[in-house]
Amino acid sequence: MNIANIKKYAPKARVCFIDILTRQAARVGISPDNKGGAAIAPMMLTDTRLLV
Repeated sequence: MNIANIKKYAPKARVCFIDILTRQAARVGISPDNKGGAAIAPMMLTDTRLLV
């Protein structure tokens, strides 16, 4: 079985996957901080909604 194409594609797919996850997390208020962790935006409860 020739896996050369998989070996070429896998690193690109991994970078793309991480980028997509980062953007989705940012949409809900989670972003990377400078220390390698994550910063979560404060939440506010209004009536029956939870705002991020």
